[in-house]
Amino acid sequence: MVSMITPQQMRKIIAFSKREAGKNDKVHGWPHIVETVRIARFLAKREHADARICIAASYLHDISKRREPKVNHGTNGSKRARVFLKSIGVDDAAVSRICWAIFIHNKGGPKKTIEAKILYDADKLQDSGSGIIGRGLWYMLTVRRMTMEDSMRRLEREYHFYMTRLNTRTGKRIYRKRDRMIKAFFADYRKNWWK
Repeated sequence: MVSMITPQQMRKIIAFSKREAGKNDKVHGWPHIVETVRIARFLAKREHADARICIAASYLHDISKRREPKVNHGTNGSKRARVFLKSIGVDDAAVSRICWAIFIHNKGGPKKTIEAKILYDADKLQDSGSGIIGRGLWYMLTVRRMTMEDSMRRLEREYHFYMTRLNTRTGKRIYRKRDRMIKAFFADYRKNWWK
């Protein structure tokens, strides 16, 4: 089933996303959103999913990331996205599929829809391979203000936690290609720096 999100509606989604991403920390800002969209578009093609739903969900998945830090940003973001999408006239079926993907993207449990699986994978694959070193380490050091040693330990745990929970065949294949390099990186770090 192909969604009926018009080009005009997509432009409004992009503008809203860009405005909201400006409120996020640098790791979850506009470049992260654009990269999530790029990966989601690729995964949607490979997994035969509705690209428009995947792209819209990717643009909107972090609209509440820093708005209310005490509130789950997937839960709050899905509520805000629903109100916004209805205000621009997106049909109810598309709204439901987009909002479910946003709601579940940062939670455990089954993703149920292909769009939710793709959004999760697109969001997490940025932290596979060298992404964990640049994006992940920067976040731990600057936003969470952790020491280098604590940052590296946390990154290694989180890397394996998220990457072993990827949902799509394509996402898992990408992870396997990058996994050898990242395991070698962490092993080298432990050998040379953790005393």
